[in-house]
Amino acid sequence: MKAYDLCKEIDEDDAPFIALALEINGYLLTGDDKLKRGLKIKGFDRFLLIEN
Repeated sequence: MKAYDLCKEIDEDDAPFIALALEINGYLLTGDDKLKRGLKIKGFDRFLLIEN
């Protein structure tokens, strides 16, 4: 439920990916800036950044 609560107002479809990152204490790889901004506001900051 924590993953759903984190993303329900941003994009509910991303809940499984956030849940996996939380479960394995891993990072979320996403190019979705809206999702990243929203999750950061809610305290989630475990993103894997890829630079060009």
